[in-house]
Amino acid sequence: MITADELRKMLHYNPDTGEWAWLVRKGRGAPGRRAGKTYHNGYVRIMMAGKTYAAHRLAFLYMTGEWPETPLDLINMDKDDNRWCNLRQASPSCNKANTTHLRNSKTRVKGVSPKGSRYVATITCKSILYHIGSFKTIEEASKAYAARAKELFGEFARA
Repeated sequence: MITADELRKMLHYNPDTGEWAWLVRKGRGAPGRRAGKTYHNGYVRIMMAGKTYAAHRLAFLYMTGEWPETPLDLINMDKDDNRWCNLRQASPSCNKANTTHLRNSKTRVKGVSPKGSRYVATITCKSILYHIGSFKTIEEASKAYAARAKELFGEFARA
């Protein structure tokens, strides 16, 4: 793994924009050329010394001098927004809390699923599944989910 000193000798990171630029010649590119490529999953990755790194993890290394100990959460969920103000360390559970509904959700509402003529709200925290309740409407279930998410995840909660 690359060190912060090695990183700072090869790349410049602008914490206000989240952009990276080469300080050294990289292939056919001259110093000053933008570094990184957005991959199919939406994350920006940068290749150095034969290894590919996630740009948001490099930003943490660049700014703090250390690799993050936990996953990094992109506050606004924009995978290519690597501004320093958009990054925060998060437990895996908190990182998962800051997501939208699953793609295969029948209700398209996070934490809410249909059961007969009612809607059930559930939430998982630290591998424990909590049953929030059964509700007549999607809106009631969604509000209950949002309240419980705020209790469990605080600033990481996203309904």
